Amino acid sequence: MTTVYFLRHGLTEQNKKGRIQGQSQGNISLAETERYLAAVTPLLRDKNPQILISSDLERAIKTREMLQDFLQLPNSREATMPLLREKAMGFYEGMLWSEVPIEFKKQQKKPNYNFRKYGGENEEDVQKRVREALRQIAQEYPNSKIVCVTHAGWLRQLVQVANQEGSTSDGWTNRTAIYEGSISPMGQIHSFSPIEIEADVEVEEEE
Repeated sequence: MTTVYFLRHGLTEQNKKGRIQGQSQGNISLAETERYLAAVTPLLRDKNPQILISSDLERAIKTREMLQDFLQLPNSREATMPLLREKAMGFYEGMLWSEVPIEFKKQQKKPNYNFRKYGGENEEDVQKRVREALRQIAQEYPNSKIVCVTHAGWLRQLVQVANQEGSTSDGWTNRTAIYEGSISPMGQIHSFSPIEIEADVEVEEEE
């Protein structure tokens, strides 16, 4: 089995301004991200992960690099994986939520969203990426302990996949939780649970 600890990237300047990010790069807000990682680090250091993986979006890469510095684990490696990207929201990415048409904005908090007509993805598209990411991680890093820095929309679909596979009865917890999963060699989730972070960490509700 491969054990994976999934967490969201740190708060960004775009989050704070209410700007739609999706698969745009994003700029980490250093002070808030440092507080977040200070809360995360003791939990993850005890797990002694061997590999830190992030999506290839800048906000996730920067969070991963900062986490590596916080953890101070000399033998751990780093990698990127595009499959861990946030859901694509199409051609309104980069705009403020207050600037977009109401029809698009209504998709913001829907569990069954559909951004395809705007050039983005729906929840089934993201779930397919989640399943493929799990399969590739399990096959490339068998019997390893891994940290994955990803995105809130991706994590929501990870929870859905875990529920579908009967690995958890827990729903979405929050954006600051760490999600621990035990992954079979074929990429199936055998156990899955959130680890709450006991810290006052500022987060924004939407990507």
